[in-house]
Amino acid sequence: RAALDELVRDGYLDRRHGSGTYVTEPKIAQPLTLTSFSDDMRRRGMTPGSRTLELTTTLAGARLAHRLAVSPEARLIRVKRLRLADSMPMAMEVLHVPESLVPGLTRADFEDHSFYELLRERYGITIASGTQSIEPTVTNEEESEVLGVALHTPAFLFERTTVTESGRIVEFVRSIYRGDRYRLVADLVPQRSRNRRTARLFRGAEEIRRRPPSRRFGAAFKTKGEIAWMKLRKASSIVVSIAAAVVVAACGGSAPSTNAADQTGTLTVWLMNGSAPASVIDSVNADFKAKYPNVTVKVELQQWGDIGTKLDTAFVGSTPPDVVELGNTLVAKYAAAGALEDITGKKTGFDNSATWLQSLTDSCTQAGKLYCVPYYAGSRAIIYRKDFFASAGVTPPDSMDGLLTVGQKLMDAHKSDPSFSALYYPGKYWYAALPFVWDFGGDIATQSGGKWSGALSSSSSQQGLTTLSNLVSKLSRADKTGDEAKQDAAFAQGHIAMIIANGWEVGVITDPKAGNPALKDQLGAFPIPSHNAGQTAPVFLGGSDLGVASRSKHQDLANAWIATLTGNKHMAEMATVGGVIPNTTSMLSLGTGINSIFFSAAKNSKFVPNSQNWASVENANVLPDMLVKIFTKQMGVADATKSASDRITTILNGGG
Repeated sequence: RAALDELVRDGYLDRRHGSGTYVTEPKIAQPLTLTSFSDDMRRRGMTPGSRTLELTTTLAGARLAHRLAVSPEARLIRVKRLRLADSMPMAMEVLHVPESLVPGLTRADFEDHSFYELLRERYGITIASGTQSIEPTVTNEEESEVLGVALHTPAFLFERTTVTESGRIVEFVRSIYRGDRYRLVADLVPQRSRNRRTARLFRGAEEIRRRPPSRRFGAAFKTKGEIAWMKLRKASSIVVSIAAAVVVAACGGSAPSTNAADQTGTLTVWLMNGSAPASVIDSVNADFKAKYPNVTVKVELQQWGDIGTKLDTAFVGSTPPDVVELGNTLVAKYAAAGALEDITGKKTGFDNSATWLQSLTDSCTQAGKLYCVPYYAGSRAIIYRKDFFASAGVTPPDSMDGLLTVGQKLMDAHKSDPSFSALYYPGKYWYAALPFVWDFGGDIATQSGGKWSGALSSSSSQQGLTTLSNLVSKLSRADKTGDEAKQDAAFAQGHIAMIIANGWEVGVITDPKAGNPALKDQLGAFPIPSHNAGQTAPVFLGGSDLGVASRSKHQDLANAWIATLTGNKHMAEMATVGGVIPNTTSMLSLGTGINSIFFSAAKNSKFVPNSQNWASVENANVLPDMLVKIFTKQMGVADATKSASDRITTILNGGG
């Protein structure tokens, strides 16, 4: 019995209550090399297979735009498929690829075909390299059903970004591999130098490994070339390594000087490509040079697609960039790891720090301390057709009840059009759902005593979602299982009166190729109204922040450069020349035309839970899945929000 117990512990037998003890399927050692799933399975003598579960198009949005180095409004093809080996489910994969790279792609293209072969043979695209991260997780409801395993079964989460030889990012793939069929193998090598990182830590085995038949229970492995197996913790290895690296870092920067002209050195600044007009940055550097003539500033433009990997590497090195631009949902990860300087005591040295947009300030704050300076923002409002409103005899409403009333009059005015939507609302559009939750006093999650609790199941959150559900059911004919990817293009077709949208979507709607330029003079905008008449609902505020590396050797200069960029002069240029929402409420009046509505909407804004694990909530599609279940009547608001809240609680507290 003791021998059987050990075989069960080691995974070679599976004891099933009330049934018996069975031999388990052998586990596959996942190769951590740049090969396709199909090639891996064929090398093992197995027959690869693929079942396409879903193929849709979507807008990149902020998170995927970062991953793929594309514009947030870029069209992506999203493919969800089940990967099979000898007809057995092995992994569920969600692939995103820019639509412009793979025109004409269909569901059938993915059935029993290697995507890399398809890229090479049809589109002439050869994958040259990639970056892949792995972490342990557990399966959610959808993954469990697709893979045929129990809920919360241990699994591996793989995230991969691949690029061509020219450096063009091709794809972002998120895969869930069954933990009962895979294991990771690591060759352990001595650390020869304190400065040498164990980049070779994970090197994948290329075949299914079985226990040597000669092994005896209790015997020690000491044969040459033997593999050492490691149990992975549920923590992000990069965060751990960053924290270990910076904890011993000196916290000083450039020595203070009463004379700026005496200071010397080279300041390295990482800004994201397209975040600011070149003319603005040139002006910033000219002003900085006038004050610090002996300091050289090197501005290096980065791509959103690989910025996470580059920051991970830079922050554990001895010479990270001095100034970094961070998407506001990235700050929590690096602040928690100790990679950013605590600038709490320096806050008053930055212009308008007392009037910074609250949501951007929240994104810079961890445990009551400030780790970055707000840079710029983006917000949502309701874009509407002026001519439709005029013909129906309605004006922009000032309350949610008024929004319903206006919408019903518009529906009645266009009752002969079966495709008409007064308020076009795709079912997965979670960014647009947050104002309804927040306006009634609800939230996504709350934190107390260092622990997070999902809050969508609160009565306030449920009231907001019930209000939204009522609007959607009565005013929208959008796909209740779709997303907002093509809502601007749909709006341009003439069957929609209102959409909740970003300011930049006006340009898409009136684009000569993708939209309808004739609508330019017919478009208006108004803030998302509150349920309290005369007030507006809080909106989610996206954007970027500027931080200083905790290991920077020029922290004082880095903060001075940030202060120059975010000072009154250049913030005004960002708003008027760059057209972005500035970091302070004192400049929101700089928005002109229809853009002024989006600037104004930023005054009343909120942010997602400021947790280093928030990205995992997004990756798990918790909010979109909840909304679809509500809008399609699969679940009531109470049950759907409870399920989502429980999942958010688990993820934000470090669970899978």
